[in-house]
Amino acid sequence: MHKKLALIGLIFLILSVCLFSGDRERKEFYLKAVNEEDTNQKVVLLKEFIQKYGNVEDDFLRYVYVQLTDTSYKLKKYDDTITYGEKSLEFTDISGGNKQRVLFMLANSFYITKQNPDKAVEYASGMLKLTEDIIKNSEKTNMSEEKRQSFIDSQKKFYIMGGHKLLTFIAYDKSKKDPAYLPEAANKAVEFYKLAPDEKTRRLVLTLANELFKKKKLKEAISAVETVTDKNNLNERIANFLATLYYKDGDKAKAVSYYEKAYM
Repeated sequence: MHKKLALIGLIFLILSVCLFSGDRERKEFYLKAVNEEDTNQKVVLLKEFIQKYGNVEDDFLRYVYVQLTDTSYKLKKYDDTITYGEKSLEFTDISGGNKQRVLFMLANSFYITKQNPDKAVEYASGMLKLTEDIIKNSEKTNMSEEKRQSFIDSQKKFYIMGGHKLLTFIAYDKSKKDPAYLPEAANKAVEFYKLAPDEKTRRLVLTLANELFKKKKLKEAISAVETVTDKNNLNERIANFLATLYYKDGDKAKAVSYYEKAYM
């Protein structure tokens, strides 16, 4: 009986050593892969990790796929980014921050490759929703108010603005093929302008407003132009455009008002 127990104990010890040795080897390989500075070699090592240890679904494997997504995106290998990014999302316990990054890279990759604009919209919208949740949940952390505000600003600058910019250009591309998307494109552009009121976005809104005018969607065009225009600092071209829009829409009083501002 004692010999039998001793034998069982010895077998258990041997198995434990083997398992520990295997875990250590896997951890060391993982650390070597994720810390590799040469980007192309890093991809090779990460893929090798999956080949050797892909049957064990744990934190290592999950993060390897996130790393492959990130590295492929940096290398501008967008098809690979899509492959590894979507695999990353299959892990239900992926952290919010990693999921946010993966969604961002997937949305941009689908947009850049023009494979599936609807997928780009899906991932960009998901990223925006997740970012809102992350910002809201930051209230429950122990961050100081100063650090939390800095965190929120960075989230808005990178993810919120990035998401809205992407949705704007997706809608704009769709409107070139199908004018039915023009109002949506204009609304997205206006939303983005409110977040980032720069001249480039303003010109995009005015371009879309002009396209709306050509399609006789006058009220939508007026709303878009007035949103991005300082009524107290109108140039002649914009004042004339608004005057024409209002005249065509049947509001002659406002049309005359803008014509007067154009030539004051």
